[in-house]
Amino acid sequence: MKRLLVVGLVATVAIAGLTGIAQAQQKFTAKIADILSPDHPHSLTMKFFADRVKERTKGRMEIQVVPAAQLGQTKDLFMGVQTGSIEMAKMPMSFSGEWIPESKVWDLP
Repeated sequence: MKRLLVVGLVATVAIAGLTGIAQAQQKFTAKIADILSPDHPHSLTMKFFADRVKERTKGRMEIQVVPAAQLGQTKDLFMGVQTGSIEMAKMPMSFSGEWIPESKVWDLP
C-alpha cells in the first residue's frame, strides 16, 4: 500500500512537471495535504517525498506538505483536488468510492 502511494505521488508530480517544460526555469510549488498528524508514518513519507523532489529538481519544484487537516477534512481535500486549490492529497481509497465507484474494489474482503 505504501508503495502504491509513493508511485501515485511520483506520477502526479511527474505529470505536473511535464506541463511546464517550456518554463523549466521557473519554480513550481505544489501542496500535498493530509488529515493525519505530522509525526504519522504517512506524513513522514510525504515529507521524505517532498525532500527528494526538491533535491532531484535542484529546487525548481517544491512540495509543501500540509498535515493535520490544516486545509480541511478528507471531503474538503477531495474537493480541493477536484477544483485545483490543492495539487495533491493523501486520503483513504474507501473514501473516494462515492465519486469513483471503481475504487470500491479495495474494500472487498
